[in-house]
Amino acid sequence: MAALARAAGISTGAVYSYYPSKSALMADVVALVSERELAVIEAIAEDGAPTPQVLADAVRTFAGRAFRNRQLAWSMIAEPADAEVDAVRLHYRRRIGLVFEGILCRGIADGSFRPLDVEAAAAAIVGGFMEALVGPLSPDAPIAPGRAEAIAAALADFAAHAVANPNETREETCR
Repeated sequence: MAALARAAGISTGAVYSYYPSKSALMADVVALVSERELAVIEAIAEDGAPTPQVLADAVRTFAGRAFRNRQLAWSMIAEPADAEVDAVRLHYRRRIGLVFEGILCRGIADGSFRPLDVEAAAAAIVGGFMEALVGPLSPDAPIAPGRAEAIAAALADFAAHAVANPNETREETCR
């Protein structure tokens, strides 16, 4: 809190007048950054591109943005935090999952994706790409040139293939 106060040019007491604790401040930071990332994924989901491309683009973009700001992404996804911060992380992970549920429903309806439980599949996709980023984003993990892009592409490819419909049959309903 003292470092934040110095950076803002205010007293530590003034910071505490806005935030009762470091946890409350961190929860607000997580919410602010998560809203921004959610908006990016929502914009991709609304793209008129073919559904498999939308799914892959959403995963690839999330991962790419994480690698461009590794320290922040590590803090947002994996850095140990208290319950207040973890609750905000979980809230946004669920909201991101809802966007992926919409993408999956669209893909089932257009025959791109096989019929599946969209809630479970979206949770698996979001949980999978976030967990797969933990190691490479960690502060002590060296990333070779081009490796971040390769990881992002591999995660996108994995997600698209996990739900692909080899028969290209359509499902009229999506829960």
